[in-house]
Amino acid sequence: MKRLSSKRLFLLFSLSLTLVYFSERYFAHTAPHSKINQMRSAVLLTEKWFNLIIEEKKKREIPLFQINFLPYEGLIGDEYSEITTTLGSLEAKEISHNSQFAALMVRLISDAGIDSAGSVAIAVSGSFPSLTIATLAACQTLQCHVTLMSSLGASSFGANQPMMTWLDMENILQQQGGLRSRSLLITRGAEGDSGGGLPEEGIIALQKAVERNNQKLWIPKSLIESIEKRMDTLQEKKTELLINIGGSQPMLGGCVHGSTLPNGFHRTLQTCSDDDKGVLVRASELGIPVIHLLNINSLALKYRIINGKEEPEEIYGIKTYNKWFAVFTIVLIFFMFYKKR
Repeated sequence: MKRLSSKRLFLLFSLSLTLVYFSERYFAHTAPHSKINQMRSAVLLTEKWFNLIIEEKKKREIPLFQINFLPYEGLIGDEYSEITTTLGSLEAKEISHNSQFAALMVRLISDAGIDSAGSVAIAVSGSFPSLTIATLAACQTLQCHVTLMSSLGASSFGANQPMMTWLDMENILQQQGGLRSRSLLITRGAEGDSGGGLPEEGIIALQKAVERNNQKLWIPKSLIESIEKRMDTLQEKKTELLINIGGSQPMLGGCVHGSTLPNGFHRTLQTCSDDDKGVLVRASELGIPVIHLLNINSLALKYRIINGKEEPEEIYGIKTYNKWFAVFTIVLIFFMFYKKR
């Protein structure tokens, strides 16, 4: 078979790039997403809830984080406290305090085929309270049935202030913001999901948070028991979509595979044979699609979430291409490739 010359290969490559450019520039059309109104409503509700938490922190004289003076920066917690579980990225926490994540969650939940009759389970740690708020706002806007499971420990700069844990935020939003969801399962988080590695004062602080919010704490005897408890809850509630926020151990599992799970929406995940594989993988094995929110930087880059005032086309729009131009492109490249062979 006659090989193409370097010159012809270069021309073919240049033509391909040119056609791709023209298809993007002149033959692509972006239409508003079918859920655009719900996206905007979820963003507004998220901003309302963000402000409620910040105002309540002021009333309770809980220190507000104010270094870069970004919108909603007051949601950020301390660098370290007695209920801090792991080190966290300040940059990631700042990025997560963006109300446009609520619009993204409306889109991803819709992509999963969930409507007002859908059953959604949300598993959260205290590490990204703003993402939890945005997700709950999206679900409430879409009128989903929500099962909320919360681990209270938090990484650096998350909901790690002892008097403003995730459970405190949840209660504030219920009492003052109209939040209709309430944690069904509450654990300490940290190692083994039972508070392993936390100092005694941290264990006491979490117990006090549960008591002042009139809730009950469940303490698993092992990581496997915590995983199985969550799986039982998913099946009991006939879960159609699982959303995970943060890096809680029962959700990711104890195996190395858990730390490499991809972010975003997935109909299936790569499985593994480890006995301590996490809830995300086990749910996927049952055919439950998942949304995993942990590497926020990459998600913000993918969907161009820059600031809370912009509506990224990657979220609010649906891009379509002229099919006849696509056919023309394929025929032209085919002709260039086979000519004079």
